[in-house]
Amino acid sequence: MFFLELTIAKAGILDPVVKLMGKIFNLIFEVLMKIGIENTALCIVIFTIIVRALMIPLNIKQQRFTKLQGRMNPEIMAIQTKYKGKRDEDSLRKQNSEMHAVYEKYGASPTSGCLPLLITFPIIIGLYRVIYNIPGHITYIGDLYDKIANAISGVKDYDTVFEDFITGLNSSAKYKSGSGVDGIKTALNSLNTTQWSELADTFSSVKATIEENSAEIIRVNRFLFGLNITNTPVLDPFPGVIIPILAVVTQWYQTRQVQLSSGSDKDKKNQDNPTMQSMMMMTKIMPFVSGFMCLMLPIGVGIYWVTGSVFMICQQYFTNRYLNKIDVDELIAKNTEKANKRRERLGLDKRTETDDISKTSSLSETAKYNTKKSSSNNYNYKKGSVGDYANLLNPNRKNESGDN
Repeated sequence: MFFLELTIAKAGILDPVVKLMGKIFNLIFEVLMKIGIENTALCIVIFTIIVRALMIPLNIKQQRFTKLQGRMNPEIMAIQTKYKGKRDEDSLRKQNSEMHAVYEKYGASPTSGCLPLLITFPIIIGLYRVIYNIPGHITYIGDLYDKIANAISGVKDYDTVFEDFITGLNSSAKYKSGSGVDGIKTALNSLNTTQWSELADTFSSVKATIEENSAEIIRVNRFLFGLNITNTPVLDPFPGVIIPILAVVTQWYQTRQVQLSSGSDKDKKNQDNPTMQSMMMMTKIMPFVSGFMCLMLPIGVGIYWVTGSVFMICQQYFTNRYLNKIDVDELIAKNTEKANKRRERLGLDKRTETDDISKTSSLSETAKYNTKKSSSNNYNYKKGSVGDYANLLNPNRKNESGDN
């Protein structure tokens, strides 16, 4: 996650998302300031809850698809088994045709489970980037860093001295000579609570300015149990280790909750499915990966992960209650109705593979139907519709009036 974020950050693809989230984060901080609460950790908690709440509809949609997939899996696995090891063009075409038929049968799309992830992924990465660079997004804290950076830049030969100081910390902080005030601010963002006093001693001529502003930075970054969002648990084991432990426990419980709701841990067919086996293995490993990352990264990032997991646990509880009331057959009927409406908008005949599949007794018959239909491409289009115009040159084209 961390290395993927760095790659995307360098590309600058998500800069507009990050800027928008940064403004929201700053707004939350300013609202809290007005009621006498100046705390970035609390901002992270509130900010994470708001973003996660906005993603609830997408998460529910994804889990509805997961429930539907439980009904589809036996048929999909049967097709995969049937064409296992066959890589010739004809077999691949038939396999795709049969797979498409199954999705049509249940009124689903192969991308239904991926779309919510594709939408939420930029949001989560943007959220992470904001938390990792709080001074760059919260005006009040950014001003504190500005005062320190400007004071240091006014010291004679500061460039060499500051670079030596940062290099000697043996931390994630980086500074390149000649970076100026902006470079100093970026490097300062990586300092933990104990390193501020070392910085003040190094630049003794501006020691008062550094101590005054760093004390305020430490205060607004303080959290429960003596935690500070800028500290890293691996360098500050106690109480910092609390966050990695909570990250492991909450994410483990969250993934366990999802498995129990879907029955994937007890379903023998799912256990025989290599894809499901890989997913189950990942759910067992990921909590410990999160714990390790929280151990190596600033506590602020860990607070974000823990808050997100706790929120998802609460959400999953209510989602499970909602999903338990959903009848899969009813869900299939609604999906098919939506698919028919889409086809109607495109000018296609409402007749779909679903009707024909329900009349067949095996997947092989379904495949024959789809193969025949694909080769003929004999659709009925509404006269004057988008589909009718798009297929003007199709020799098998027909519209409602019977024109070819």
